[in-house]
Amino acid sequence: MEGDILIILSGGDENMTNFHIHNHANQENPLLHKHVPVLGLDVWEHAFYLLYKNEKGKYVENWWNVINWDKVEEGYNHSLANFGQK
Repeated sequence: MEGDILIILSGGDENMTNFHIHNHANQENPLLHKHVPVLGLDVWEHAFYLLYKNEKGKYVENWWNVINWDKVEEGYNHSLANFGQK
């Protein structure tokens, strides 16, 4: 697994009501697919190798401890206000 892992909002119509976990490789922009990122995780080697070497699982495990959930909620609410629930 390489690239960016994103939790995104998406919707088939104008309502952004669905959450998805999506793996974006090669700097693919989720906005091109009408997906709004809510939370992202960089799993390219440059993100973890200096501290974790080849222990990507340990990097992901520790990543959960540094998420600012207040900011995630703020971004989610902003996304709903600007892209969904029309």
